[in-house]
Amino acid sequence: MLNLMNSINVSVAIFFAFSLTFQCSATPSVIIVGAGSAGIAAASKLLQNNITNVIILEAENRIGGRIYSVKFGDAFVDLGAQWCHGEKNNIVHEMVMNLNLLRPGIENYDYYSSSGKILNKTFVDELYSLFLTIYYEDKNDNKTSLGDYIIKRYNDYVLQKYAENRQNLKLAKECLDIFMKAALSEQGAFSWFDISANDDYELCEGNQLQNWKGRGYKTILDVLMQKYPNPKNRLPIEDKIFLNKEVAAIEWNNKYYGYSENVAVKCRDGSVYYADHVIFTPSLAVLKNNYRSLFHPALPKEKANIIEALGIGAVLKIFLHFPYKWWPDSSGIVFIWPENKKGLLRKFRKELMENGTSWITNLAGLFVVEKENPNVLSAWFLGRFVPEIETYSDDLLVNGIMFVLNTFAKHDFPNILKPNSVIRNNWYSNRHFRGVYSYQTIKSRQYEDSPEIILSKPLASSDGKQTLLFAGEATHPIYYSTVHGAIETGFREAQRIIDIYKLNYVKYKYNL
Repeated sequence: MLNLMNSINVSVAIFFAFSLTFQCSATPSVIIVGAGSAGIAAASKLLQNNITNVIILEAENRIGGRIYSVKFGDAFVDLGAQWCHGEKNNIVHEMVMNLNLLRPGIENYDYYSSSGKILNKTFVDELYSLFLTIYYEDKNDNKTSLGDYIIKRYNDYVLQKYAENRQNLKLAKECLDIFMKAALSEQGAFSWFDISANDDYELCEGNQLQNWKGRGYKTILDVLMQKYPNPKNRLPIEDKIFLNKEVAAIEWNNKYYGYSENVAVKCRDGSVYYADHVIFTPSLAVLKNNYRSLFHPALPKEKANIIEALGIGAVLKIFLHFPYKWWPDSSGIVFIWPENKKGLLRKFRKELMENGTSWITNLAGLFVVEKENPNVLSAWFLGRFVPEIETYSDDLLVNGIMFVLNTFAKHDFPNILKPNSVIRNNWYSNRHFRGVYSYQTIKSRQYEDSPEIILSKPLASSDGKQTLLFAGEATHPIYYSTVHGAIETGFREAQRIIDIYKLNYVKYKYNL
């Protein structure tokens, strides 16, 4: 009788242990670090597949990450991601294409020289087309920087074409500066000599500057959370978001008496969260600054090397609201800086100078935002001075911008008033971002596999469970640096978890 009872107890214990194991594996818990587009996308897919034990830890006091839409003037402006780039195979476009949310944008700039005169548009547009041809052509060169590659190809062309016209040759060489700035705006780097000439990025066909008709890029977050177009269908994602939760440590391979324990995520406020899986979505720059102290145990050497090798920099957009619209109907005013800037810079006040040069030369131009905001322009700063520019006051930046306007466009706009309101976001100096979007460097191109694929590989605990997963734009092999790339990676990692538990269920159901 005693043996029978022991057998029953053992059987019950085994059944209970198995049931508990299956229950845990059938309803996994997931922590998502970061409530940007990748994190929101991951949460939405998990919830849609009945994985509801999900929380999102967000270091900022808002959601969106590098999507940051704020009301300014008559509509929303985007301090971060601004345009939907392309249509074909672009998941953002596909999600909203039937909702009448996007409007195709145009590039139609007026080019001004420091003499105060507008340049021949046909001449500059022809050179811009040449630049784009070189920029997007197949380069097949993993050992040359983008800057070196374009400078050589571009100069070879203009030296030959304008050999007999010294004035046009001079202007063509000066135009190279604005093309450099165009490349930096695409890549988010401080220098085009930091960027690899060859890369894996793929353009989505279609208009590259689709805007949100004054609603802001935040609209895609509402679509992901199913708050738009029908709020009745909203997913309970916002209920699962904890703001002001800066993660300090992730223990992704815990062991206790020989049994695998959950991942532990420790925040700087002292709170600790546990889950079966963590999806890490913050920027590459956050990884670069924190990976040595953030992960326990340390990341594998291959992943650490990729984090070091990939590049990320910053751009700075400043939105300016004017009392009235004084600019033409073109999409922007671009400044063609002279090759020799010393004479021009002598006119600058002392506080605008540093070591004989000036941060103001990093100003590319002023650009129309959207027709819903008729009195607003955005000023773009690009290049090595961006980290320093972020430390300057709004008044100093406005004074520099007005100086350039009154120098370059003085003939056409002699009485420009200062803006009456300014807004910006400092992406580089914010430790929760430390940059804008990633790019491939020469060093990152020396690996056999895609650097983004290496970065995206999940890490498993000693019992084989994939506990630490990586998402975010820098983990997409062809759409890095974009919101549509970030969203795809969030879906990818959520699906990875979903597939794990589907497989466990099949094994249990059929006793495999």
